[in-house]
Order: sequence, then structure tokens, then C-alpha cells
Amino acid sequence: GGELNAPKERTSASGLRTQACYRRREPKFVGVSGGLRWIVRLRSLPTKRSLPHGVTRMQPVYTLTISLIDSRPQIWRRVLVSGNVRLKKLHQIIQAVMPWTESHLHQFIFPDTLYSDPAFYTDEDCDWGDIRDESKALLRKVAVHDGCVFAYRYDFGDDWRHLIHVDLIAENDSSYPGHPVCIEGQNACPPEDCGGIEMYYLDF
Repeated sequence: GGELNAPKERTSASGLRTQACYRRREPKFVGVSGGLRWIVRLRSLPTKRSLPHGVTRMQPVYTLTISLIDSRPQIWRRVLVSGNVRLKKLHQIIQAVMPWTESHLHQFIFPDTLYSDPAFYTDEDCDWGDIRDESKALLRKVAVHDGCVFAYRYDFGDDWRHLIHVDLIAENDSSYPGHPVCIEGQNACPPEDCGGIEMYYLDF
């Protein structure tokens, strides 16, 4: 695709501003006042091809890079997961590899769509808008091509925001052992309940 000089900015149901544009360089994710701004590399999706009778499609293997936004030096992990994992399972994977202690609420944030556990929200949380059930969302259905990005937010008080970049989607990856695995990463995660990324760098 080419360069879109004036991308359209939208406000999602969660109040987060989203922005999509075509970029030749790697996508990035930056904070803005009042929410998050998305700069996402978009590609034309491949045409689906029918398979011969009796032949099944191999499960897609996703290489994901998970980065803690505003960490310096960057705190990141690279993982291999099946494209058939549901976002609920991906939440557990992120908790394990960072690691966090799964002690707070979380959300997956896509442009115009939030995924989480609906049981965490009540009618009083109407400001969030429509929360879709993460246990019903397959990774391969919500992140459909390599190069796309989305966010994972954990602990709405300390507000740990993670950028998840889809590095590669492979139909068959010999390095994938059949279960989620962390293959690379750098730097330790901050301790829970330390006040967020800014307080972490002030106090530690």
C-alpha cells in the first residue's frame, strides 16, 4: 500500500481515539492525551483458497512481540502461539511471560473493539461500551495478518499498557513445539502495584 497522509481519527466505544493509516515502515503505538493513538500498518488480505477434498489446513502459528509501552530500556517478550488460541488464553500467556500475577482486571484493545471477561463488568460500567467476550474470540479471527498491532491493558490503576505486534503468521513452523513458548525477551517486568510505569522509574 501507499502512504495515507491524513488518516481518519475515530473515537471508539471505550473513549480511546483510534487512527489507522498505511505505512511502509514498522507500525508504532504512541500515547496521546485522553487515550491511545493507533498507527497501524494495513495490508491487503490474501485471497482464501479452497483445499482439495480431505486435506485440512494446518493451524497458523503466530510470532508475537509483546512490549510494555513507555518502558526504557524496552521490556519485551517474543512468543510463539497457535492462531487458534482464544484471547482469554492469550491473556494467561501474557501474564506468564512478562510475568504478572493476574491480580487485576485486563482488556484487549482493538480499534473500535474491546475484549475482556464480561463477568468483570456490571451495568454501572456502561462507559466502557460493548465489551466482547474474550473466551469466544480466536486470535486468528481478530488479528488476521502479519504486521497488525493491538494492545493489552492490565491493572486499570497502575495502567500497564502493552503493544502486541504480529511479527509473522506461518502455516507451519518447525520451531513451534505445539504449545505456547517464549523464545526471546529483554528486561524484567516492574513489580505489581508500584504505581505505574512513571512511578516505577522514579522509585526504583
